[in-house]
Amino acid sequence: MSGRGGAGNVVSEAELGAFCDGELDDASAARVEAALQADPALRAEMARMMRERATLSGGPEREPTDPAVAALATRLAGRLRGRRRRRVATFAAAAIAAAAAVAAGGWFAHDAAVTRQVLPASEAPRFVEEAAGAHAIFAPDEVHPVEFFSSDEELMREWFSGHLDHAVRIPHIEDLGFELIGGRLLGGAQGATAQLMYENAKGDRVSVVFGRHPAPQDGTLHLVRLGDVYASWWKAGELAWAVLESGAGADVSAVATRVAAVSRRMAAD
Repeated sequence: MSGRGGAGNVVSEAELGAFCDGELDDASAARVEAALQADPALRAEMARMMRERATLSGGPEREPTDPAVAALATRLAGRLRGRRRRRVATFAAAAIAAAAAVAAGGWFAHDAAVTRQVLPASEAPRFVEEAAGAHAIFAPDEVHPVEFFSSDEELMREWFSGHLDHAVRIPHIEDLGFELIGGRLLGGAQGATAQLMYENAKGDRVSVVFGRHPAPQDGTLHLVRLGDVYASWWKAGELAWAVLESGAGADVSAVATRVAAVSRRMAAD
């Protein structure tokens, strides 16, 4: 979602995520709420985000940190209840009464199959397990988290392409609030894996990894928890991809959804 909302009131994905997390100031929250009331598609996107946050929190529901979210859910419940919209989530009355927005939503809006639950760690592919270990080591490192810095992007791209024997491009997710720090090449039991590190203004870091590894090519974005690291993975063409974060603060689902879309476009080129 590059931006939705009525004319003159476009809401970015990053803004909507911040609204769901209660991180906007009063003026910004009011603007987003007005856009939500005017745009059913934007309301569906908010429902999707709330559902993903509930999944990442480890429970069926999550109480919104911003009272405006619960208030909006209450006002929208009457409108949304009873409507049967394909791929559009609805707010359940019980969740609203508990001041929590729960919705049946997807990780993709691309007609792909969806895995909504956190899978057992035993179901993670080998490369995801190895990437989770690397993320746990390098993400907290303030001295040397990467080998190549963002200023070396072209060199990094060529290095990755050579070792993976596959032309690659570096995904950019600045619109989600994450700037590229840089990357490194990881070695594992199944061969080389490229690791990219991104950071947002709050200091949350996510790793994006990819390589020629076995993974289900079923159009599904899978989610697993490995210790303190959340990871989602998928297959796009010849490359298997994963997004990893420590804890749920960086919203691995939003980053994974965006990077998955980018990776699929790359594979189709």
